[in-house]
Amino acid sequence: VAVIDTGFDSEHPDFAGREITTSTFVPDENSMDLHGHGTHCTGIACGAVDIEGVRYGVAPGTHIYAGKVLSNEGSGAQAWVLDGMTWAANSGCRVLSMSFGSVVFAGQSYDIAYERAAQYARSKGTVIVAAAGNESKRPKEIYYPVNSPADCPSILAVDALYSSLKVADFSNRAINTNGLVDVAAPGVSVYSSWVMPVRNRFVSGTS
Repeated sequence: VAVIDTGFDSEHPDFAGREITTSTFVPDENSMDLHGHGTHCTGIACGAVDIEGVRYGVAPGTHIYAGKVLSNEGSGAQAWVLDGMTWAANSGCRVLSMSFGSVVFAGQSYDIAYERAAQYARSKGTVIVAAAGNESKRPKEIYYPVNSPADCPSILAVDALYSSLKVADFSNRAINTNGLVDVAAPGVSVYSSWVMPVRNRFVSGTS
């Protein structure tokens, strides 16, 4: 499983003994996560057990590929993301998770560069999932389309649910023709890993 994000705390004690391959595509920054988001998303995808023995995450037996495509401040360039997508596909990763995105407006089409990279990854047998985005305010009937790159036809867009299975108030929705929501999963107060010394924390979002 590849997670391309703000990097990963590869020295995190919850992941001791795991197979971890890291790479960075951010100039002048190594793969270590100094932000936290990437480590949290990696924990959700690849699972672990915390210091109290509490189990979290989905796939604890995976070989983790952590690619840094966002800086320690949490921002990034499209070229870094495209490089990370290609790296994951060429590394033989079966799943690529991308928990980031930029706002898309009603009527706006998907980004062809992301779609081409996604098609290439699919040709290598890699399934890509991406966050639908957190800009909506559903109680106020304010809805945003699925973010880019999750709005690409070859990428699965993931929305967030409360534990009651109700769609989270912040989750974006399918407004544009191609920007469909493909799957929804728990995304409110999700427990996972965080950069040390915090170790673990709860975070909400379509990530």
